[in-house]
Amino acid sequence: MTEIDLRQLIAHMRNWGFDLLDPPHTNSPGGRLLLVAMRRRPTAAHYDPESLTLPLADERGAFGPATLRREARVVRPARVCPGRILISDRFRKRLDFYSFGGTLTILHVPESPPFTLFMMQSPAPVLALNSLLNHGVEDQLVHSTEALYARLRARHAAKRLDMPSLLAKIPPLTLYAACIESMWRMYHRSPALPTVFGDFYRLLGSERQWLTNIDGAAPPRATLDTLVDEQAAKAAWV
Repeated sequence: MTEIDLRQLIAHMRNWGFDLLDPPHTNSPGGRLLLVAMRRRPTAAHYDPESLTLPLADERGAFGPATLRREARVVRPARVCPGRILISDRFRKRLDFYSFGGTLTILHVPESPPFTLFMMQSPAPVLALNSLLNHGVEDQLVHSTEALYARLRARHAAKRLDMPSLLAKIPPLTLYAACIESMWRMYHRSPALPTVFGDFYRLLGSERQWLTNIDGAAPPRATLDTLVDEQAAKAAWV
């Protein structure tokens, strides 16, 4: 992020409590930059976040949900692991997002009025849930992703694998592409699903084409099962 971009983001967030920016393409279901601004006192002019909860990795690679407030600091960009992101205000009104991983930077803006700016960046789309931004397929994409994870946990249960840690080792855009490919294949094999969930099936096709355009690799690409099997094999040798 350049200095000019950062100044623009700071100026933009003086009038907002949160925002989701930088969609990777026109019809993307999400944005690559989630911004959260926390202030000493609520403005009452917009949604005023007081906490941010998201899965962060520590220096040893282990991770878990961390709740951050206005005073939070990080020495360097922190690694965000795949999972849900929760923003909450003083009334406990929740805003839910989902990410496939990325980085978190915290900036304390001293200019009056001061505020703390949390910047979560990812090469894969960050998704807003509960039709937060007047969309619906994002919720289905998140629920379908979590269903894929649950199926993998059941499949590997006997091996006692640390599935969240395995998923966290996969680069965010690679993980996103694998989830899209897995869902698309499931829908493509079913004569009913594309008809019943037409909008979602079209989203999967659109994202699959976008991913093909940016990496130059023609489908078929790796499914989530393939990636997890590769990570599990690596873990077995450690």
